[in-house]
Amino acid sequence: MIILTTAASFYVFTSQRTFTSTATYALIAPKVPTDREIELNPSLAKINSDNPYLRSPDGLLSQVLITRLSTRQAASSLQDAGLASDYTVTPGASGASVGLLLQIQATGKNPSQAIATVDALGKRMQSELKDVQKVNGADDSYLIKAELVQPGDTAQEVYTSRLRSIVVVAVAGLIALLAAISISRRVELMVQRRRHRKALARAAEEEKRERNEEPRPAQIPTGTARLSKRQSPARTGVVSESPEPDERVRVVGRR
Repeated sequence: MIILTTAASFYVFTSQRTFTSTATYALIAPKVPTDREIELNPSLAKINSDNPYLRSPDGLLSQVLITRLSTRQAASSLQDAGLASDYTVTPGASGASVGLLLQIQATGKNPSQAIATVDALGKRMQSELKDVQKVNGADDSYLIKAELVQPGDTAQEVYTSRLRSIVVVAVAGLIALLAAISISRRVELMVQRRRHRKALARAAEEEKRERNEEPRPAQIPTGTARLSKRQSPARTGVVSESPEPDERVRVVGRR
C-alpha cells in the first residue's frame, strides 16, 4: 500500500496540471443628459431612459450578472463547447461614481482552455448585461457598459491544485493501509483460532487412541477354584484347598 500510494502521488504530481486565467471588467454608468441639455435638445426627452439599474444601488447589477453566469445552464454550455466548467465570477473593488469591477476567473487543463473560457464568459457577460437592462426597452445610450480593464490573455499554472490532489491521494492511501492492516490482523487471528481448534481436536484423538490401546487385566473364568490365602494342614498330612464361597462345597475333616 505504501508503494502504491507513492506511485499514485507521483502520477498525480506529474500528470494533473491546471492553469488559471483572469479577466477584470468595469461596469461604467452611462452619461445621463441634464435638464439643460434636454431643454436645448428636446429630442433627448423622447428617448426611452427606463433602465431600472440606473436607479438601483451600486452592486445590484454585478450581483445579477454573477447569478446569471453561475447557473448550471451556463456551465453546461461551456462544457458542451469543450471549455472548462471550473470558473468563478466575483465582484471586485467598487467606486461610488465610476462603477463596479467584475472579475472572471477560469481554470483549465491547459493555458488555451483557460483563456478561451474566460473569453467566452466575458462575451456571455456582455450579452447578459444588455438583456437585463433592456427589460423596459431602455435605449442603448442609457445602458451601463462593461469595459475590459484586465484582459485574460495569459494563464498561469496552479500548483495548489496538484498539492491538494496529492494530499487527497496520501490520505486515501493511509486509510487503505490501515484497513489492510486491520483485515490482515483479523485474518491472522482467524487462522490462529483455526489452528488452535485443530490442535485441540488432534490431542483429543491421540488421547482417545491411547486409552483404546491400554492392556486390560486378565479375567479368571467362572467356576475355577482359587487358592485360599489361609491354608491349614490336615491331620492326614494332606493340604486341602479352600473352595470358592459360591460353589456350595463343604470340606469335612477329621476331628
